[in-house]
Amino acid sequence: MIAAGDRAFAVGMTGSGKSGLLGYYFATYPGQRLLVDVNDDYELGPTALEEGACLAREPAAIDWSVRTIRYAPSRLDQDEYEALYAEIWKRARAGHKLFVWLDEGEGPTTANRSPLHLRLALKQGRKKDLTHATATLRPVDVEKAIINQSEHGFVFKMSDLDDIALLARRLNVTVRELVAVLEGLPDYGFLYHRFGGAVATFGPLDEKRRAITARHVLMP
Repeated sequence: MIAAGDRAFAVGMTGSGKSGLLGYYFATYPGQRLLVDVNDDYELGPTALEEGACLAREPAAIDWSVRTIRYAPSRLDQDEYEALYAEIWKRARAGHKLFVWLDEGEGPTTANRSPLHLRLALKQGRKKDLTHATATLRPVDVEKAIINQSEHGFVFKMSDLDDIALLARRLNVTVRELVAVLEGLPDYGFLYHRFGGAVATFGPLDEKRRAITARHVLMP
């Protein structure tokens, strides 16, 4: 569903399943991939380690020769995220295809501020085959391009009406309609929206897909 160069977001409450879904896309991406583990919550799975992986806590320490990179920020400040995304953008400009999974858009970005090179990745990454997926709890509190520039949107259970109102505009439905659909979702189920298309409802990932994910990244 997510192709090279696409951008995607997953939004929902804690424990709703958004990171599990993006983890599956991360696990099945055929090329190099980088997990920006903002809260330092994850571990890489056995297959990822066997294929070649690294953990880095500073942008300069990233080993770009391995397939899978988990980046756990050491300072959690804007300068660090700018340096990280400057490295990501440099790789993309050099023709290296990369899947970046930003697991928590809040912190690296706010509604009013985000690193320059992260915005470049979101707005111009498609031209460079830079694939980017962001998970976040509160879409109103993150860089607008995360929602506006994404071809793919995955919406899990949520309750804040300001978030729901923002997403209703993206999905081209009324707030009342979206509230009703979200209330009817099964646990770990989600809505999927491709920009310009209709909204579809999906159930939780099946056991096979969860097993594939666990071979590459272990959920907290």
